[in-house]
Amino acid sequence: MAELLAITKTTRAASIAGDLFTAKKNNALQDATKSLAIQTLLAGYIAKGIALCGQQLLDDVRTTFDLAFTFIQGNMDAIAFLYLIKAN
Repeated sequence: MAELLAITKTTRAASIAGDLFTAKKNNALQDATKSLAIQTLLAGYIAKGIALCGQQLLDDVRTTFDLAFTFIQGNMDAIAFLYLIKAN
């Protein structure tokens, strides 16, 4: 599960603590968008979804996590993890 959270330490710590303001302040959305432009990975979509939460762009959050599901390939732990994030 650790590879699912391969995002910057600041963004990860802020997200775990529920401090979405810090995630937003540290350019989390721009970082995630740049990361996805370089290589589309599950971790990039998770980081982008969390950053969008910080900006309260809920429709974009849902779309981003829907895209993240395309990278799971039957991993039940990852599916449960994304559903938990998406539900919040």
